[in-house]
Amino acid sequence: MVSAYLYGISCMKFNIVNDFICSYSSMVPGSRNPMWGEEFNFSIDELHVEVIIPFGDVDEEKEQSALRAHSSSIRGSRRHSKVFEESMAKTKKFQPFIKEECLSGIYNEVFPCTAEQFFKFLLDDGSTFIHEYRSVRKDSNLVMGQWHAADEYDGQVREITFRTLCNSPMCPPDTAMTEWQHAVLSADNKALVFETVQQAHDVPFGSYFEVHCRWSLETNSKSLCTLDIKVGAHFKKWCIMQSKIKAGAINEYKKEVDVMLEVARSYIKLKTSVPEIENIASSSAVSQETT
Repeated sequence: MVSAYLYGISCMKFNIVNDFICSYSSMVPGSRNPMWGEEFNFSIDELHVEVIIPFGDVDEEKEQSALRAHSSSIRGSRRHSKVFEESMAKTKKFQPFIKEECLSGIYNEVFPCTAEQFFKFLLDDGSTFIHEYRSVRKDSNLVMGQWHAADEYDGQVREITFRTLCNSPMCPPDTAMTEWQHAVLSADNKALVFETVQQAHDVPFGSYFEVHCRWSLETNSKSLCTLDIKVGAHFKKWCIMQSKIKAGAINEYKKEVDVMLEVARSYIKLKTSVPEIENIASSSAVSQETT
């Protein structure tokens, strides 16, 4: 079943069988157009139509989404107590976690930590950063899985779920969200790739698209790294609102990144200043004992 536009005004749904159109239904009745639900057969050559066929393999998209969800779930893959303990030198070919062709750059700046510190302070299983960040955004019902290895992807994966507020007038006040996360830290700990796939469950056309994002970090000093962020909307099937959804998703994620980086800077500053505070307190105690 495909859709077409007749002379730019009439929307049709039909089946193509041996170059003939069957079971034709028109949304706009006319002299050549029967009423909705009426059927007749004629040759395709008799119509001047623009045929719009959904791009991509829907079954393949479903398989990839199911694979990502299964691998990111703690129940779907074997669990490891230490993140990134498997060798990066494996010859096995891993699947890509996100659709790179849909990404557009939205941020490229120096960030006040190393790539290794970014993972340790913000993403590690013991970190409370995600909880604090989601709290600032007034998100709720946060449930976080543990990082674990997956046979299909390099590095580690996990799944988090939460409810997030919606700002679009076309959407409900909030929606359930599932976010699949993927992280790969280089063998020398100087490069980190952090990828996410977000699926909104309660918004219009929510099942049609996912928001894909990649954070790439490269350490360039003892306390700094270059942070590059790209984001895009990947459509699993064609949607009439595609351009608006894409623009809205990118703009919304830009706002999300602004908040996330603000909270991240404060969080990292606190974590990196703790040893200095402890050293000052220790020195003060020693001075009082000697006096």
